Amino acid sequence: MPVQFPSFLDRLSEEDRKFFFEVCRKNKEKLRADVLAVVTKWIDSDCKVALPEELGREVDALKSLTDADILSDPGHRKQIKHISDEVQRLSSRFNDLATALKKESDALGAILHKCGIALLPDEVLTTIFEMVVELTGPEDTKLASHKWKTSIRLSHINRRFRSIMLACPNFWTNMNSSLQMAAACLQRTKGLPLSVELMICDQRGTDSRTFEPILAELLPVTEQWGRLHMKFCTTFSFKRNCELDTLITHMIHRVNAPILEELFIEHKDYVRGRSPQWDWSKWNTPGLRRLKVESCFPLSLPALSTITSLELKISVADDQMSTILKEISRMGNLQDLAVEFLSTESFHSFTVHERVEFPQVQRLKIKTAFTLRAVDGNMAFKSSIFNAISFPNAVRFQLEIEGLEYRYSIRDQLGVESSPNFYFHKEIYRIFRHIHQFPRVEKFYLNISSPKGGDRERKVRAKLALPLNMLPSLKDFTFRCNTCFDLSEPDDGDEVLLDHVRVIPPRVVGDAFPALNTVTLDVFEASVVARWLGEYLMEMKGRGKWDEFRKLMITEHVGKDLRTTTIPGDDALQWCKNTSDRNEA
Repeated sequence: MPVQFPSFLDRLSEEDRKFFFEVCRKNKEKLRADVLAVVTKWIDSDCKVALPEELGREVDALKSLTDADILSDPGHRKQIKHISDEVQRLSSRFNDLATALKKESDALGAILHKCGIALLPDEVLTTIFEMVVELTGPEDTKLASHKWKTSIRLSHINRRFRSIMLACPNFWTNMNSSLQMAAACLQRTKGLPLSVELMICDQRGTDSRTFEPILAELLPVTEQWGRLHMKFCTTFSFKRNCELDTLITHMIHRVNAPILEELFIEHKDYVRGRSPQWDWSKWNTPGLRRLKVESCFPLSLPALSTITSLELKISVADDQMSTILKEISRMGNLQDLAVEFLSTESFHSFTVHERVEFPQVQRLKIKTAFTLRAVDGNMAFKSSIFNAISFPNAVRFQLEIEGLEYRYSIRDQLGVESSPNFYFHKEIYRIFRHIHQFPRVEKFYLNISSPKGGDRERKVRAKLALPLNMLPSLKDFTFRCNTCFDLSEPDDGDEVLLDHVRVIPPRVVGDAFPALNTVTLDVFEASVVARWLGEYLMEMKGRGKWDEFRKLMITEHVGKDLRTTTIPGDDALQWCKNTSDRNEA
């Protein structure tokens, strides 16, 4: 047995114990009084006094002592120690109080949070989860894989979340993951349309392909496919399984997807002249409405006639350009067409395309880009393409032109020089080739962008023209430009083409003067366009068309936000004058 030593109090006499307890009681009472005094003073005082009045005076007196005072009188040191202990006791008490309050506050906050979630009905939480799943992932992709992973994370938070997620089949329709996950989650979809992503890898130097193992689960349920994203690539391949790949090859060329509405075909490693051979002729997709294609157009797809919306990214020198344009013109239900024409460094043969109309297209978007090179083979290809196409019934036209920095290459050593300016007006002349291209366009959006657009000191400027003389039915004009520019009047603008492509018909300039209803400006430098707009509006007055103009809208960037100011009628003319005058001053 260890020896038991008497405690401190046990060793005191009865009288001493009474004295000790009395001292403790008085100290506690004093501490309580000091604490109450501090709290009262803190609440009542605007200057937030932190000490009781008497203790505060003592502290102030000690603060005024010098080093000599303390050295000359040992009593000061004793007093300082005593006052310091008093302040430490108060501080300790308040720290304990703050810690206790923080602990209770955190506990109550957690309970309050639970109460907030608990008060939300399952239907509201379902809506919130749908927004989280839909908005998760890179803004430009919204891939099915991101959505599926988000659904998994939400279902693992707690039992209630899992119950809600499992009860909603639409959370499990994004098919892009492992074979095991697809097998487990397909039953949760309860027959809803699936959003499917497939990767197909072409073996370099061979005609063989490898497929994702998930296809073994997804091909038997093609009747459920609602959206499909097919990515062809050669950068890597899946583990080879000859039997499985043979079966998948047989099945994937005979897809029956009656409810498929959206198809995205992407060729990541497309090289012109070596396009992947893919037979679409046995695909049954009667419900297909939206088609997005990068590089290789599915000419053999039977459902092209049912498509209402087409997005196409294609090289200006594509060998099948004429065939593709004619096929698109035969897509009788097509209403929305967006085409991005890609420049190329590889030119095999030049084609002068035959005229082709797209009478069914109502909403058109075209995007092109060019570099600072003074001579570029892409120029002739673009002129040939746009000289051939027209959109007689399009009412909305969005044109985006991007100027790109030219990267020095070996071609420069052969005498190809860089231009000192971005000649956007020449690119516009390559697009607007004749007056019959866009006869019914009422809304025209022109977006001009160049690198380092906000740099006022850059030596390279943009030169552009506004092709309103080629749009006889125009009513609403929106102009956006992120760079300094010089504005020129439209002219014939037909550049001298290379010798071997002079067979392109010359550009025919229009003389239209559309009566504008609205003008929207979002430009880096407003003075140049203000001068042009003022002259245009005055011309409208002179031609007796002023009653048709309703408003000018100026969009300005304020921090990260956009602010639009609407200026009606005559005030728009005054704005043009004031803006031009300020620039001249």
